[in-house]
Amino acid sequence: MSLKAYFIAILFITPASSLFAANCEVAPGLHKKITTAQTAISQQQWDKALKLLKPLSQQKLSRCAKGRMEQALIYTWLGKNKLQTALKLLKITVKNQSLALEVRLELRRLLAEVEIRLGHYQSGLKNLQRWMKQVDTISIRDHLLASKAYEENQQYQKASKHLAQLIAQSPNPEPAWTEKLLLLQIKTGVSETTQNPLQHLQDLVGNNPAQIIYWRQLSNAYLQQKNYAAALACLWLAHRAGITESTDIEQLIQLSQYLQQPWQALQVLQQAMTQGTIDTGSQHQQQLLTLKQQARNLQPNRLK
Repeated sequence: MSLKAYFIAILFITPASSLFAANCEVAPGLHKKITTAQTAISQQQWDKALKLLKPLSQQKLSRCAKGRMEQALIYTWLGKNKLQTALKLLKITVKNQSLALEVRLELRRLLAEVEIRLGHYQSGLKNLQRWMKQVDTISIRDHLLASKAYEENQQYQKASKHLAQLIAQSPNPEPAWTEKLLLLQIKTGVSETTQNPLQHLQDLVGNNPAQIIYWRQLSNAYLQQKNYAAALACLWLAHRAGITESTDIEQLIQLSQYLQQPWQALQVLQQAMTQGTIDTGSQHQQQLLTLKQQARNLQPNRLK
């Protein structure tokens, strides 16, 4: 889910009275303008909200009014997907003690995600850690964000921990999460289960032999360890079972070629082009010629 989609989801599930809660009141006329903008935000009318809020941002306001106006303006910029602009305001508004604690916590959470999405991984992780210390529950989305932040900061064991919690909490965990978890565990030598990560993947393949995703994950895990022969064997077994897709076939050909097996790669490529699994464009035609030449060089009597 994108940050904008996440933010819009917040608007749908959170009452405006809670989302824009404050510890203080502002003058009636100013209050009306801000609440009108808040209503526009809850209805995703970003331009209308911006038209109301931008003039207020040029005025001298009390700390309370300024905080409420900036909060609404942050949400407007997020709705318009203007992350850099939202980030500048977030860094200021999150410190405004006039805003209710729950609002400042939500802003801290948004600040962390915006920073991480913009590649500011160290500051993003610090804000996320600070936020996590102040809340009771961590959602699936939060674990995913934490895993990303820790991984980018090369703290693979902590990234692995959050990803494991994410998978455990999710009713339908994505296959990519399992693959990422196992790769992280291989990097750190840590397994969240009693099994070796590779053994866990092998069990998944054994229990689900018709699922290409598990063959692919096992192959990628071997690639991570630079065990290219084992990675190729996984793809070969999946290919012989008839469950590979075009991207798997491309990798199968590349690995076969890398491991000096051009004859096998040539057969796979010819078959895939005949069956229409891979296009017959100039790139693959050239690849076909290259493989034929390599096969001739290695086995001159096999390919005439």
